[in-house]
This record gives sequence, C-alpha cells and structure tokens, in this order.
Amino acid sequence: LEHPLSKVRERGKSSKLAGEVGVEMLECIRRFHEMGYIHRDIKPSNFCVPSDRSRPFECRILDFGISRKHIEKGKVRPQRESVGFCGCVIYASPQAHEDRELSRRDDLWSLFNVVVILSETVPWISEEARKDRDLTYQMKKAFLERKDGTKYFERYPMMLEFKKHLDSLDYEDKPNYDLVKDSLLALAQTNPPHPSSSSPHPSAAAAAPPVIAVAEIDASSTPPASSSLLSGYPPSPPSPSYEIAQEEEEEEEEEEE
Repeated sequence: LEHPLSKVRERGKSSKLAGEVGVEMLECIRRFHEMGYIHRDIKPSNFCVPSDRSRPFECRILDFGISRKHIEKGKVRPQRESVGFCGCVIYASPQAHEDRELSRRDDLWSLFNVVVILSETVPWISEEARKDRDLTYQMKKAFLERKDGTKYFERYPMMLEFKKHLDSLDYEDKPNYDLVKDSLLALAQTNPPHPSSSSPHPSAAAAAPPVIAVAEIDASSTPPASSSLLSGYPPSPPSPSYEIAQEEEEEEEEEEE
C-alpha cells in the first residue's frame, strides 16, 4: 500500500476532489456494512490508494481495531444506552459526541465530515478545538444548523441533501447509499480541482476515471485485524506510507486525549 488518503488534505480545498474521494470511501463503507459490520473510525488516514499506476485507482479501507458486528442473523444488534466516545473527534458523528451507540449512519456522518473538511475551511480542525471535544461538537452543531456564517449548504445544496438524509436515520435504519453517492457525484461536478489536487491518487492522471472500490471479506468471519486491508487486492506488506498513516492516527488519538 501507498499514499494514505489523509495526504489529500495537504492539497487545499476542492469540492471536486472532496466529491471524488467521498465516492471512493463510500463504496468501501457500503461493502463493509453489507458484511454486517460498522467501522466506527472513518477518517482519511484509514483509507489508502495504490501507488502503482499500472493498477486501477482503488480506495482501500483499513484499521478495524474498533469495528463492531452490527447485524447478526439478519437483525441489528440491540442498542446500548451509553457506550462512551468512540472514533476521532474531528470526524465524529453527533451520536458519538453524545456517547451514544453507533450504527451505519455514524460511519456516514464521519464520511460527511471528511467531505466537508476537504471542501471547506472549518473551525473544528483548529488546535484548540481538537483538544476540547465539547468545543468541537458546538462548532459542528453551529455549522450543521447553518449558524456559523459560512453559507456552505447554500453553495453546495447537494451536501444539504446528504445531511438531511443522515438526520432522518434512526439507529437501526439502513442508509440510502445511492442517495449519498448521487450527492457526492454532484459535488464532484461543482468546480475545477485545486491546482495541486487534480486526483485523489497522488500520481494518477487527472482525466483517468476512477474504478469504484470493492471489498472482499467472508461475511461469517470477524473483521480483519487492525493491520489488515479491505479491498479488491490481495494483502501486501506495510510500506513507509502506511507507517505514515499509522503515525498520523496515533497523533490524532493523542490530540483527542
């Protein structure tokens, strides 16, 4: 593996890039959910793309350390009353901030936050906010309630549709992945990419069409270990770039503390 998707944050803000990356991440998440699991730690550093240009662009999801079985024998597991905070504060869902049980909707809430951060400068990624979970949540709520003055949803109404769908979901509900995908595809058409962010693949040609990610895992098995991968490719040894992703994750965890 090469190139953690967290590196795309270094290329500036681009709604086109955010939409393209969001679609790739969504397909990984959707397939993982189809296996009956929820990830509970969706963030860019937990996704990678191959550096080998001879391979099709394919996003891979990794780090299943806090993943949880969500569906057993065709039924959603009962909701626990309080489970404590789970995930990364920057990308956490409203339910995570309230120490509630997470579900499929929360993985998509985290995806929503990833896409917003890739397309907009938001206050909750500041050093001060990262160290204060309550402050981060208040900033997110102001953004979601359209009280922060950014007019983000006026500029990107498709993201308002994404948000409204998430708001409509209860714990047991299955998200409408196609609706979310349509919103992200619409976002990807909104403006040219940032000059330094023509593709989520660091070395791919800008015009190369992405190949939607696939995930292969035995539905009867437990999630892979945290160092395993969920993708259409066979596992490969960790690379220096993968180690960078791990280091970034550790830094994020330290910030949360």
